[in-house]
Amino acid sequence: MSNLNTHSYKLLGLVEKLGLIIIALATIFAMGVEILAMIKSMHVGLSDLLLMFIYLEVFSMVGIYLKACRNPICGWQWR
Repeated sequence: MSNLNTHSYKLLGLVEKLGLIIIALATIFAMGVEILAMIKSMHVGLSDLLLMFIYLEVFSMVGIYLKACRNPICGWQWR
């Protein structure tokens, strides 16, 4: 049973890491789309700036979580 738990935790960790990478890539894509929209319209509004800050915050949260190398679900490290 212990071996099954170890494999389950590793699988959860891999799925979690994959999800974080997908979130990071989607955030980068959304930032790029927003920047292109601002360039195309030649206008930067407060809503554009706030949206960019939200994108940066999401990206930094993913980065901090990956740097921490911790999985709060099961407590083991990815390294």
